[in-house]
Amino acid sequence: MERRTVRLVVVVFAALAGMFGTAHAASATPSLTVSPDKFPSGQHVTITGTGFAPNTDVTVWFDSNGDGASGLAEPFGAHEPSDLVHTDSSGAFSDPMTVISNPGSHIVRAGTPPNGTPHFAEADVTIGKCLFQMCMINGALTVCILGYSPSDLIHDCKTLDSSYTDPTGVYNFRDVGPRFAGAGVLAAAVNDLNPLFVPGPGCVAMTAAIARAQSPPFSNSVPGLFDLFQPTKGLTNIACGPPFGPVPPIGYELGLYIAQATIQSNLDGNPQPDPAIADAHLIAAVVAAVQASAAVADLAAQATGIPAGVTYTTIILAAQHAFATAAVGGALACGFVNYYCGGSDITANIMHQNIQQMLLVPVPFLDTRWGDIIGWSLPTCHSNVLPAKDPITGEYAKGICEQAGHEAERTIPGSAGPDNIAGFPRCATGTVVGRSIGYDGDISFDVQDGTPYPAGTIDPTTSLPYPPGTIDPTSGPTVAPLTNYHNYESGEGGSPPPGGIDVEVPLTDRGRFPLALVLGGTRVTVCGHWVADMAESWNEIHPITSLTILAGPVVDTTPPVITPHVSGTLGNNGWYTSDVAVTWTVIDPETAVSASPGCDDISITTDSAGRTLTCTATSGGGTSAQSVTVKRDATAPVIGHGVSPPLDGLNGWYVTAPTVTFACSDTGSGVASCVANGDSSGSVTLGEDASAQTVAGIATDNAGNVSNDSATVSVDLSDPTISAATDSAANANGWFKAPVVVSFTCADAISGIATCPSPVALGEGGDQSASGTATDHAGRTASASATHINVDVTAPVVTYSGNTSPYTVDQTVSITCAATDALSGIDTSTCANITGPAWSFGLGVTTRSASATDRAGNTGSASTTFTVIVTEASLDNLIRQFFGNDQGGANGLIAKVHSIVTAPNANAKSGKLGAFGNQVDAKTGNPLTAAQAALLKQLAAVL
Repeated sequence: MERRTVRLVVVVFAALAGMFGTAHAASATPSLTVSPDKFPSGQHVTITGTGFAPNTDVTVWFDSNGDGASGLAEPFGAHEPSDLVHTDSSGAFSDPMTVISNPGSHIVRAGTPPNGTPHFAEADVTIGKCLFQMCMINGALTVCILGYSPSDLIHDCKTLDSSYTDPTGVYNFRDVGPRFAGAGVLAAAVNDLNPLFVPGPGCVAMTAAIARAQSPPFSNSVPGLFDLFQPTKGLTNIACGPPFGPVPPIGYELGLYIAQATIQSNLDGNPQPDPAIADAHLIAAVVAAVQASAAVADLAAQATGIPAGVTYTTIILAAQHAFATAAVGGALACGFVNYYCGGSDITANIMHQNIQQMLLVPVPFLDTRWGDIIGWSLPTCHSNVLPAKDPITGEYAKGICEQAGHEAERTIPGSAGPDNIAGFPRCATGTVVGRSIGYDGDISFDVQDGTPYPAGTIDPTTSLPYPPGTIDPTSGPTVAPLTNYHNYESGEGGSPPPGGIDVEVPLTDRGRFPLALVLGGTRVTVCGHWVADMAESWNEIHPITSLTILAGPVVDTTPPVITPHVSGTLGNNGWYTSDVAVTWTVIDPETAVSASPGCDDISITTDSAGRTLTCTATSGGGTSAQSVTVKRDATAPVIGHGVSPPLDGLNGWYVTAPTVTFACSDTGSGVASCVANGDSSGSVTLGEDASAQTVAGIATDNAGNVSNDSATVSVDLSDPTISAATDSAANANGWFKAPVVVSFTCADAISGIATCPSPVALGEGGDQSASGTATDHAGRTASASATHINVDVTAPVVTYSGNTSPYTVDQTVSITCAATDALSGIDTSTCANITGPAWSFGLGVTTRSASATDRAGNTGSASTTFTVIVTEASLDNLIRQFFGNDQGGANGLIAKVHSIVTAPNANAKSGKLGAFGNQVDAKTGNPLTAAQAALLKQLAAVL
């Protein structure tokens, strides 16, 4: 792997606070610069401050949580470092600091932590992720496997290109490279994350994670699924249970796994203590924290009506899935399941599996191929055309291979094959720039084309002289056709623009080539396999097949190279806004410098429209001169503001859109811009509702000095909201059957509600209404009404009429039922008239009831009772009714009825009844029906 030095873009966010301190110059404003301002956690940064009180102590701290205070401990190993620095005579300081925190946006502050006195200046910084990818940490290229290292506590990062030298003399694959908690440890943690409080359910999560990795679109071949003889090295052994040891399907939980893995580590003869076993204790703490958090969340969910255990189980099952997925990913990275995975294991596993390099990593948070992590490719896109350089940041734009429209030209990970045997044979002749040792032990050196530009040659992209040693790309064509713009990185082991080709000598090939003679300045011809690395566009020759030393360094034919170094706070348009220190670097690698007039260090402490300094140096190669012009303006512009129209609302609120206008002036370099909330006109109309809006005015002069002003304005352009609602809902007919209270709900998101109407009670009546008006603190009003409210609290009236009880069996019953409601009207009723022959209701008391419900839902009811009796006369009349035209037959039965009534005793009456029944039977069918016959017998027996 090649040596790289990656430049981080330094963008300064200067948060300017107010003036402070009588000893501080009235025109100075404290400001901070953090370099770099974007970095992974653990980066060493430099914090530079200007504009502070001279010769005084200032607290500088990293504010991770944004609370303004310093020294507070943060989670997951993050912390807020704090330094006490002393400013120099100009009120400036420079402070190195190591920043560790979680990824995201943070703040660096300087001044006094807010324990009564506000801080003076701040600068925004961003901590990025270093997760399953390569990134910069502390200025070094680093690869991380699973975590956000080094902000977490699991040691899974390895610094690359660190000039590694194996102290044992033997390249030990176990002792180098990244490591993590291990697939086995993570699989055991799946069992500890147990939602059912019984052993075993980790098997389900692990089986699902394995199936996911093996299925499209991932299609990975997961190693170490089952190991009969070493159960601590099989995923299903650990998660589901081995064929011996713990009884299936219990599997290994962390405690048992740590014990078994420790034994196995000793049996494997690991030469140093197993760090993954130590990490396993941390994983156990994470498991406990997840379980505790799930329990707390479950209690909170129960308060909202969710049954106990549902939320807990959901969280734990999700955590189980995450740990199982990580375990499978770790097994794939290592090429096996173990409690220890070293960086060389992942290198060997992926580089020697061509198909594996092209597969997606089965981790849900990144759409990443294994070949994107580490692997080699055939260089299908290459260009040594130097991209445009940003004249301010000094960064190069995207090269051709990364520009739109060139996607099809990009390389395929793994296409170079194992050991890069498919790489195209290529040779290059040029000068060695420098060499280093890669993280995988290979010796790396860069070969560049041609000769440097003559001193003082102007770079057309920057209008400045080329840096010393910059190669003229037209002076040597043998290397350039193999390179691309990624090689335009300067530094040890890297080529200065326009770059060179990186060459690698594998560890096993060191003895074949005269590497001791390969030093900077040596001319060589080198041949080997032309490939592109995992970045898909960094081309190099790896491994090499031949190396020929052409010549050592050349004699001195050039004068000294003079480089001016101007330090201070650089503003705009080439102006410095602080004291300026000018120093010179005079270098001639061939012969000594004999004279250097004008090359002494100098400080510029007064404003000047332009002061030119010249350094002249002479060596055996001749005389050269370099000049630099310094402009200094440290006076800030003046700014003030006004608001129109006048205040027209209540309590300090504007109810029409106000305009805030800033006025700016500068007696020095002149006003470059006068902006209000970013508007270059210096005026802004506030059309959005908000309380205490702050309109920021910024005056900037042509030197870049800045003054700030602000106006705080409260604007409410929206009426309050009000709604009217009854305390209950009307029924389907639109009626209430109880008194109604109309309540008003008022809200105002801006100035807030000042008054809201009281509830209104409505009694019985139809088509009623209630209205109210809300007023906010700005004086705006809004009204609402509840209309068409119908209230009926009186039940309907149900009555029976025409009851003349008692009735004899020969009479007719005719009783009328009526239901009435005076307000909402009858909705439903069971009221029915009672009519029919008295005998049809049976002898004795009969009771009938009825109810009615009005449209409001009120219900009224009533009942009536009547009695049916039988007498000799009524029975005689009934017989005549039944016999109709056969009145002769009726008279015979009537005579029998009289004999029953006049019988002297019970025996006689019984005989008379028998005779009566016989005669009734004789008439059954003509004219009597069977039912009439039975009724006459029943009634006669009652007499």
